[in-house]
Amino acid sequence: SDTSAAAVPLSNPLPSQNVLQRPPIVVHEKGQTPFQLLAALGTAIGGTGKAKMVWRSLRQGKDPWTNEEELTEKARQTLLRDFEPLPSVSMGSQASCGTVKMLVRLFDGLEVEAVVIPHEGRPTANAIVEPRTTLCVSSQVGCNRGCAFCATGKMGFVRNLSVHEILSQVFLAQQCIRQHSLPPLHNVVFMGMGEPLNNAGNVAD
Repeated sequence: SDTSAAAVPLSNPLPSQNVLQRPPIVVHEKGQTPFQLLAALGTAIGGTGKAKMVWRSLRQGKDPWTNEEELTEKARQTLLRDFEPLPSVSMGSQASCGTVKMLVRLFDGLEVEAVVIPHEGRPTANAIVEPRTTLCVSSQVGCNRGCAFCATGKMGFVRNLSVHEILSQVFLAQQCIRQHSLPPLHNVVFMGMGEPLNNAGNVAD
């Protein structure tokens, strides 16, 4: 795909800010995440059935906090009260090839980039070409590697992303794919902001 094509802003973009001017790092007061293991999520939300509904909603790119089709009012209120909210997309743009760049705003105001890349795919064993989408996610805010060719390296290191923040990028990508009718998500690569091996624990989880 030609990712050098002119980008078209998505609707209602919010202005970006320099990450180095952001507030101090804080820890979110709600420790629960909807991305935890099914049994643990079921215990927290009132049963594995409700937990499966949350997972299904996330996989479909639908916000479980507001998804009335999948979740009961009580389950949604539990999520709202006890669970860490999902990050939001503060700015986005789409190139003519379909690639979507998203600036993801975290709960403390810091931002990272995630990129959704649709492509034609490769022929299968049956010579069938299946279109698919690749997601490029970030693992850190900033980076301490200091690679000369990388804009993130020039920022310096700010902090690691949590498991919740990494997986939230996958949810936002699924949401983007649904909204823009892109091919199914097939690959996730850690080629966004940060060095994933410097945040190996959260990346592996």
